[in-house]
Amino acid sequence: MSEPDEGLDLLDTGSAVGTFTTVLLGYDRQEVDTCVGTLESRLDQRDRSLNELERALVASQRALEAAGEPTWAKLGRRAQEILRLSEEQAIDVETRAEEKAADLRADAQAELRRLADDSERSASDTKRRAYDEAEKVRNAVEEEADRIVKAAQKRR
Repeated sequence: MSEPDEGLDLLDTGSAVGTFTTVLLGYDRQEVDTCVGTLESRLDQRDRSLNELERALVASQRALEAAGEPTWAKLGRRAQEILRLSEEQAIDVETRAEEKAADLRADAQAELRRLADDSERSASDTKRRAYDEAEKVRNAVEEEADRIVKAAQKRR
């Protein structure tokens, strides 16, 4: 079984609503009733404020939906014309930028192919020169070996 004052510990520490006088069988009933009345009044006020805020939110959402997408219809003709021209210019600038980017990409790819071809030719030339040089060295070594063998055979 729970104690009669269980859950009222918050009030024992001196909450925002105050503390209660201890009497023979618990707390003073009039003080408790006054405190509960004050708390209920505050809760009712907060409920009313919350309801008002919810109504304002719904009204704002409806107004926003009714307004739809922003247009320039309410602006003067000159402002509308300026904004329309600005949009056209922005689209033109974007289109030119995309075309320029495509040209740059194509140029970069062509340069990449050219560099790859140059590298391949250079590697092929280097390989051919190395092969030719190796062939010359091999021939020179064979000739020297033949000369040494012939010289050795003459000495015999």
